[in-house]
Amino acid sequence: MFFSIIIPTYNPKQYLSTLLNSIITNECIDDIEIIISDDCSTESFKDICNQFPQCHFKFITNDKHYGFPRVGRENGANAASGAWLCFADQDDY
Repeated sequence: MFFSIIIPTYNPKQYLSTLLNSIITNECIDDIEIIISDDCSTESFKDICNQFPQCHFKFITNDKHYGFPRVGRENGANAASGAWLCFADQDDY
């Protein structure tokens, strides 16, 4: 992978489709891994990710709810295999 896009999330269901749609408009989608670093969400969102089979996902879940995205960014960066790290928040598009 060339790019790893790290997305810290917590209950992202209302935002995630918009963000993923904006990512897949990129022409180099084959060179991107999307790392979703979840902060112990109480709602399921993997069904949304399943709507994007062209994306390469990694899922990470924090060991507890921290309430801020720093931990998710760090965990995602540690799991990344891309040469470049990119960061997006769940409500970005």
